[in-house]
Amino acid sequence: MPTISEATQQLIHEALIRTNNNQSAAAKLLGITQSALSRRLSKAAE
Repeated sequence: MPTISEATQQLIHEALIRTNNNQSAAAKLLGITQSALSRRLSKAAE
């Protein structure tokens, strides 16, 4: 079973695939703001 962090990353990845890497559309799909998505992507890259 994945951790919450892993599940979150999987959901973000799937949303970006479905929206052709459009962060605004992916954020809307996930129900978060674009800035929140950008923040999560930055943290994941570290």
